[in-house]
Formats: sequence, structure tokens, C-alpha cells
Amino acid sequence: MDEGGAVECLTNRSGKKPSEIGQAVDVLYQVHGAHAKIVQQLQLDVGSNYLRTMQRIFRLPQGIRWKVDEEEIKVTQGYAISRLVDEDDQWMLAITVVEKKLNAKECNKVVDHVLNEDLSMRDALRAVTGVRFEEISPPVLLLPIGVDFWFALSKAAWQQGEEWQDLCYRIIRGSIDIDTREVIESAESLRELVRKDTDSLHDLVREHAESLRKIADRTAHRMEELAAALSGEGEDNTVNAPERPQQATLDGLSRSGIP
Repeated sequence: MDEGGAVECLTNRSGKKPSEIGQAVDVLYQVHGAHAKIVQQLQLDVGSNYLRTMQRIFRLPQGIRWKVDEEEIKVTQGYAISRLVDEDDQWMLAITVVEKKLNAKECNKVVDHVLNEDLSMRDALRAVTGVRFEEISPPVLLLPIGVDFWFALSKAAWQQGEEWQDLCYRIIRGSIDIDTREVIESAESLRELVRKDTDSLHDLVREHAESLRKIADRTAHRMEELAAALSGEGEDNTVNAPERPQQATLDGLSRSGIP
């Protein structure tokens, strides 16, 4: 936003969100150096405190500003949150305001306890409102989640202008969305791979089938020769045995104890 836009925003605030007004104040503050000078220069119908409040809201983390714009956190509550120095404390109080519906008075008391009594935000919340931040139960989304994870998730979601449930949904959808074309291409690749493997297997079977058939034929032939020798039908009653140099006759087989 430039200076001209800031002037237009402040002189015509109708319909403008708090963060827009705060940004306009921030721009003009860099020019004039004081809220009172902005009021005087633009002849505004609001005072310096209003401008200061809106500027502090603008300087809150973006996600908290979004909740102020959405009116889930009121401007007075946003100003109280802005008084906190630690950003995590700002987030914790902002989330508690939304979840537990704290009012502006409670917000300011919690902030006072943190700033003036040196309490942690968790202790200040418990002391002022009785709320235990660690016991705030976020809704269950598929699986229960711990408060620390939910806290971090809420911060990340608010920074993007959405609820934490919506962020989870986007993340889940992003992780399961499937490119149909990619699936088809993958299926085609798998089918081709299977076909190639099947063809290779068939080639392997064909390659060895002939060898196996020859071995079977030789074995059958030798069995026939052996059967003929034992039954006396073989030529000269002998069996050729190339593995052994000597020939075995029926008489020899009988003498060796073979019936």
C-alpha cells in the first residue's frame, strides 16, 4: 500500500477490514512519525488511540490479524494480544480467545499477569480464567492429535487464512490426489514389463525343452536296450555300456548275483 492508498483507506474506512486500516496507519506513520499528526493532517474523525490500536493489530502475526478481520477476535482483544512481547504468547492467547471465548477484560488481565508478574502464558491463563491450555481438546480429525501439534497446526493454518481442519484436508487431499494419466502410463509400463518377462520365460522354456526331450529319448532308448538284454532279446545278449569298458553278459550278471 502506498501513501495515496493509505490516505484513501483512512478517509474512507467504511467496509475496510481492521488489518487494512492498520496497514494504512502504518504507512502514514512512517511519513508523519506520530499518530496525532496523521489525525491532524487528514482531519480524521477518530483519535490517536484508535490509530495506535489499529497499527498494533496490523503488526500482529498474519494469522491472528486474519482472525481479527473475521471478527472471531475483537479489536479490543487484538490490542490486548498485541501488548505481549513473545509471539508464542500472542498465539496461545489468540487461540484461547477463539476456543474458550475469552472477553477483552480477561485478555487484558492475562496480559497483565504475564507482563507484570512474570508468569508464563499457561500459568497466567490458569490463574485468571481457570483455563488449562494443555487441556483444550481439539476436535478429532481421523486420529487424535496432541495439543502441541494442534497449536502448531493452528498457527500454520491461520497464517494462510484458513482453519486448521481445512489445512489438514488440503494436505490429505494433496497426498492422495492421483494423476490419472500417470496411473495409465504406469499400468502400461507394468504390462509391457510383464509381457517381456513372460516372453523371456517362454524363450527359456523353448530353449531347454529340446535338450530335455533329447535326454528323455536317450534315457528311454537305454531302458529299452537294458530290458532287451535282461529278457535275452538283445544281440549277443549284451548291453553296450560306454560308461564302462567291459561288457556285461547274462552269465556274468547271473554270476554276480543278479537274477
